[in-house]
Amino acid sequence: KICIDPGHGAQDPGANRDDRLEKDDTLALGLALRDQLKAMGVEVVMTRDSDVYPTLGERAYIANQSGCDYFISIHRNALDNDVVTKGVQIYCKNDSKEALRLGNLVMDHLESVGISANRGVGYGSNDSGDFQVNRDAEMPWANEDNDLLDVHMEEYAKGIAQSFLDMLSDETEVTTYRGLKLSNDYIADITQVDDTQMVWAPGASDVDDQMRSQKALEYNNTYASYRADFIKDTTEKIMYLTFDCGYSAAYTGQILDILKNREVSAVFFINESFAMENPQLVERMIEEGHIIGSRGKSAREDFSRLSDEEAQEEISSFHQFMLDTFQYRMCLFRYVNGNFSPHSLALINNCDYSSVFWSFSYGDDDTRHQPDISESLSVLKRYAHPGAIYLLSASSATDAAVLDSFIAQMQEAGYTFSEYSIRTYTKRTTTNIKTNAITDDTAVTETPDEGSQNGSGGDSEAESTEKDTEDDSSGEDDYGDSGEE
Repeated sequence: KICIDPGHGAQDPGANRDDRLEKDDTLALGLALRDQLKAMGVEVVMTRDSDVYPTLGERAYIANQSGCDYFISIHRNALDNDVVTKGVQIYCKNDSKEALRLGNLVMDHLESVGISANRGVGYGSNDSGDFQVNRDAEMPWANEDNDLLDVHMEEYAKGIAQSFLDMLSDETEVTTYRGLKLSNDYIADITQVDDTQMVWAPGASDVDDQMRSQKALEYNNTYASYRADFIKDTTEKIMYLTFDCGYSAAYTGQILDILKNREVSAVFFINESFAMENPQLVERMIEEGHIIGSRGKSAREDFSRLSDEEAQEEISSFHQFMLDTFQYRMCLFRYVNGNFSPHSLALINNCDYSSVFWSFSYGDDDTRHQPDISESLSVLKRYAHPGAIYLLSASSATDAAVLDSFIAQMQEAGYTFSEYSIRTYTKRTTTNIKTNAITDDTAVTETPDEGSQNGSGGDSEAESTEKDTEDDSSGEDDYGDSGEE
């Protein structure tokens, strides 16, 4: 669905050159574009189709409320310097790669028709920031100035319409892939980003009155530009389940059975060997509506210490494996044992991934030393908090045993287990493109003797030849991380 916005209207004539009004030309081209798109089978919404004047805010509101996928606003310039004003210039919504691609397609088609000058395709406006309609409209947009309107009216309309079909055609090529795709803001020159090595292993002493980790909230703000979630910043009773899949899949099927019965969605973080050895489980995760996250090809504990080239290979090779094998596109990443650096967060961001940490974990990952079932259920409930990102182990017999009761009892307490949300993401389908802005704008502390929100998030397997070294930051109590392998 396309929203066409003919600029100006009614009491606002726009540019005026020898009594030729911008509002008339923009409406004429807008109506011609509408007719071309409708002839191609595309649904169209007009901000105006007559000589009326919607305010700038009203134009964006029309586009947003109608659920449009793209927004195009048409304008003309009339300045004294004819050399400057000849040709076409396109402004695209700031930081939207999709809008920039659309703008370039439009310019290519217009140049093929014939324009006096290509004045460029870029973000924002002539000054700074976005034009208001471009800032407030939530979908990608392009804003045009045409100088040869009379000669090529219908050809321009047809070329612009074809640009949208080209966009949809491009998307159709990737819509066979399941999963989510991010288009993160690229961080230039990440070599300048701090590479101090850090370990995310918060405890439970510094929390607010809702049991939310203050450190997690602080890190959310500190690393927001890197798309890193440590907790969901909300006061609503919403929780998110995430599972790290180790080298054993012994309890993964049982966990999936429980989630399906309870109609709860979760995120499963896997590596390539897990996917290769358990393709039926991975396919089931996808088919039943769960999200697959990456731990990198080899689930390396030293990921944050790798060179940029090695780290990118860990991400990209496994990403391609999932595309080729399962037609699934991953966009979430989890660090083994929580070992990270700001530099590695920036690198993950530039790979169009979001880093997902946790606001609760406990000592469930050592398959040889599983915690007591009744005590574990008590700890899981005790540290519940709004926006909680729970890190559990799909290799844990205890987690599999308590999961059903935990979900049921938390739901009775008023909590909702939500599908994991990403701050802004694009869902692709075979028919259209939807951009969903998640409203939560986005997934402790020292461990008390009985356990807490602390944990390393690693996997310790009795039979594994590739073990994760656990962080020993929480002592050796029943629910902390013992550091044992």
